Amino acid sequence: MRSTLHTVLTVVLGLSMAFAATAQEEKKSEQPDASTIEQQWVEYGRPGREHQELARLVGDWKAEIKSYYGNPSEPKVSEGTAKFRKMMGGRFVRQNFDGEVEGQPFQGMGITGYDKGTKAFVSVWIDNLGTGMIRTEGQYDPKTHEMVETGVSSSPNGEEKVRMVTRYESDDKFTFTLFMVSNDGQETKAMDIVYTRVPGEEKKAKKAKAE
Repeated sequence: MRSTLHTVLTVVLGLSMAFAATAQEEKKSEQPDASTIEQQWVEYGRPGREHQELARLVGDWKAEIKSYYGNPSEPKVSEGTAKFRKMMGGRFVRQNFDGEVEGQPFQGMGITGYDKGTKAFVSVWIDNLGTGMIRTEGQYDPKTHEMVETGVSSSPNGEEKVRMVTRYESDDKFTFTLFMVSNDGQETKAMDIVYTRVPGEEKKAKKAKAE
């Protein structure tokens, strides 16, 4: 009886050790080796098709601003200028904006890129009308030629949700719309900006996309 029990325990122990060794080997095989990890980082850091799409913004633009903050039915209209430049080897595009909103001087800077890790366009925006940032991420639909981003904006009352829609009519004209989103999901249009490329700047976009 003892001999039979000992034999059974030996077999069970042997099988358990075999299963454990197999599981450990499978776990090791699932983990990428150093060369694979290095290649993943190389690919992650290499600009792709989405970054070429952003490059069409490069150049100088005129802007017509419609602000809906005071009276949504009668937006205040003003003008501005914007300069878009590539940075970090084409991985990001920086916008420097200079104009007027609601009778006040308005200067802002935005940085937009495409994160190949999260597979989303990501943006941050700062300006002289606040001390916080707008942080968003979103997707571009080549069928509708629209970029839709959602995120949060800092305010005196804490974070506020925002939605931003950029509609590309051509390589030389696009419209940006900012919506403020309440906690119950209701949207209020805050601003429209129509960008028109400065005449003679078309070559900059073509060159930037080709690089």
